[in-house]
Amino acid sequence: IGFKRVPAHLSLKMVPETLQPKQKGQIIATYDASKKNDWGFVIDYLDVLINQEYKSGNRLTVSANLVEDFSSLSKSELANSPKVEFVKDVFDFGELTQGEKAEYSFTMKNMGKSDLIIRKTKASCGCTAIAPSTKIVKAGEASEIKVVFNSSGKRGRQNKMITVINNDPVDSEVKLRISGNVVMPKTN
Repeated sequence: IGFKRVPAHLSLKMVPETLQPKQKGQIIATYDASKKNDWGFVIDYLDVLINQEYKSGNRLTVSANLVEDFSSLSKSELANSPKVEFVKDVFDFGELTQGEKAEYSFTMKNMGKSDLIIRKTKASCGCTAIAPSTKIVKAGEASEIKVVFNSSGKRGRQNKMITVINNDPVDSEVKLRISGNVVMPKTN
């Protein structure tokens, strides 16, 4: 058993290295999150080789939720940490005709005492574009995350989530929501 397309943050080992007929084995995977350079829920797909050959469908899926470890912070570090606060965490765009776009800017404030770092923003579907105006928000300052929902191909009630991963030790993963109703264009 072997593997193809193994990313640098994964190491795989087959135990035993060779399987006899009807024998079972284990794939031991080691995931080094420091080499991934990503945050939140991530997925990797690897091809599995049997006797050095790949057959369609022989795939291994490895998923992880990469989060920051705040457990070693002292009371002083926690007291001086960033604190994310969104003025509003829900936007209802009302009713859109299919094909129209709804835009909204979520305002976030750093109510803490050190820089708030936006690690990653991710939408629940490709129909929603996200653009943070900055990745670093100084203590006491505010910034915006612009969201554009494209209703093309959508119909009916819509609920989309935006995840904002940041370095606030109390609220490092904020969920924002946009919702509304998409109607079909009127025909004469």
